[in-house]
Amino acid sequence: ASTRAAAPVCRRRGRAPTNESYAEQHSMLALLTTLALVLVAPAPPGRVVALGDLHGDAAVAVTALTAAGLIDADLHWSGGDATLVQLGDVLDRGGEEFALWGLLERLRLEARSAGGRVVTLLGNHEVLNALGKAATYVHPAGHAQFGDDRCAAFRPGGALAARLADDFPVVAVVGDSVFAHASLPRGATLGSLARLNAETRAWLLGER
Repeated sequence: ASTRAAAPVCRRRGRAPTNESYAEQHSMLALLTTLALVLVAPAPPGRVVALGDLHGDAAVAVTALTAAGLIDADLHWSGGDATLVQLGDVLDRGGEEFALWGLLERLRLEARSAGGRVVTLLGNHEVLNALGKAATYVHPAGHAQFGDDRCAAFRPGGALAARLADDFPVVAVVGDSVFAHASLPRGATLGSLARLNAETRAWLLGER
């Protein structure tokens, strides 16, 4: 269930990778997409499992991953050569963001060792955290889960923004399928999607 906590709204630092309005959350990510390095992975040898918004609910993530045959009873990767695509919105709403983030990071490494893959995408709530506008969506338990200053950590150029830049592209192409949290722009090409990911990564790193 969604829980909103009263908390100071972080001040926006840096310039987001678009001059358009961010009034609507999903419009915000869609506008990032219009900026048009895309993650292109060859056709996977095994299954491709897509998993949507998890919003800080590690328990639900474990249930879904177990049902999909991707983790065992000890929460280790059991999917072999399967590919998991998590479609963004790991952050906000739930009180287990840190545990969920850690689980996905560990499964990324374990899957790679087993011949599988874990692909995590940027969602609008990751963008909201980078913009310093997520306070009303953060669970009361979430304000201190990522250190003393969550806002600074996720701000472009911060430690967690850098992790997003490295591991959370906006768009991924896996085999013949394109995955994104929001819609793709009309007429998108591999070149425009590559620029989208590159521009967004540079923004998260505080380079623009």
